[in-house]
Amino acid sequence: MQSIGYTWMAVVYSLLLLLVLANPQGMLGSIARVPILREIGKVSYCLYLIHLIVGMAVQAALRQVVRPPTPVLVVTAYAFAALAAYGIAQLSWKYLERPLLERGHAARY
Repeated sequence: MQSIGYTWMAVVYSLLLLLVLANPQGMLGSIARVPILREIGKVSYCLYLIHLIVGMAVQAALRQVVRPPTPVLVVTAYAFAALAAYGIAQLSWKYLERPLLERGHAARY
């Protein structure tokens, strides 16, 4: 994976992006405009930054409460961690990222 796998992943995703840009009204373009995907895309960078930390914190808390955790509890904890990370990313977008972007766009050069 490390030798050529990441390169092929980048090529495939680049080709998918080019297909959407070349034919925005096609099936891939329609999928790209699904509201939930757009919403996740808006906060995706923050999600990328915090998802591992949130997941580890939730799993550590689960291990403190339940020993040993059952597979159902682990999956439930990961679902909770995903929702928590999404909530944190939404708060970050609303109170930090969007105001900074608006401030930057308001500047005249």
